[in-house]
Amino acid sequence: MDKLYKRNVDFYEIKMKYIEGEPEEPTFEQLLLDTDLLDGQDLKVKGKLMSYQLLESDNDYVVGLIETSRDENIPPHKDRQKGKVKSLNLPEGDGLAYANVFYYDVSRCVILYEVNKSGSVLDHLFEFLYKKLVKYKKKYSVSSFPILKKDQYEKLIKMTKTAIEIEVAHPVKVAKEQEEKYSSMFSVFKRAAELDATKLKVSFSVDARHSTLKDLPANDTITEISEYSKLMGADVEHVRVSGYVNDGVDDKIQKIDLVTDRLTGVIELREPRQAENLLENQRLLQIKTVYDNKLEELKSIFGK
Repeated sequence: MDKLYKRNVDFYEIKMKYIEGEPEEPTFEQLLLDTDLLDGQDLKVKGKLMSYQLLESDNDYVVGLIETSRDENIPPHKDRQKGKVKSLNLPEGDGLAYANVFYYDVSRCVILYEVNKSGSVLDHLFEFLYKKLVKYKKKYSVSSFPILKKDQYEKLIKMTKTAIEIEVAHPVKVAKEQEEKYSSMFSVFKRAAELDATKLKVSFSVDARHSTLKDLPANDTITEISEYSKLMGADVEHVRVSGYVNDGVDDKIQKIDLVTDRLTGVIELREPRQAENLLENQRLLQIKTVYDNKLEELKSIFGK
């Protein structure tokens, strides 16, 4: 009998950067629609084999699916009758397959991305596109930023910041996964790993009442932490921003959590005990439903 499983969907704003003075191409939708992605060939990214399916598209949106598998370090299965653990005996090069479905809103540059730890995070999709579409190399860079719920987004825009706090579980694991990120944030994670810490809390704040953090560096720090929170997933438990909100109501310090106050959705999949496919049709219908349910909120956030 099939079981109903729920998967979270995260919302991100996509931003493209191009070489100054050069044409602003490719757009993100051009990358997603490029026929070179549809050759069915796997590409190795971060130790995983990734391939791409285009599920549906028109002028306003692109729905695709990232297939992820591993051909090494494959776990065994448990023979319960004999009480033994055995190899799956897969042919060389084969592996277990997992999926992430996504929906890209062309006009708002917003992507809805299924959270599946066994699959690939959004940054792995970016790297896949960069490696696969070599004709565009060095012509662009792409980044993404979590989208807050409407009320929290408006609050953040108006806020003068007094504190930024990040709380991370398993800093040893995080430091190992972020070895290639030579930034100020990575050095903090590395030191926590050297101390064998099980939790890391970092805070940037001011003491005096009505004193605030410098606006531009504060926003840059929030952006950097948001990038890390996207990569580290559940290991980032909280990213809190505190400050005064110029709303004409009061002058009390208010808080926003960039982890718990984000815009999210849920897809529901009926999965058999042993799947024969990646449930492409279910994922397509579900991700479109999530988008439809959040469309009015997206309109209010982006003003269109």
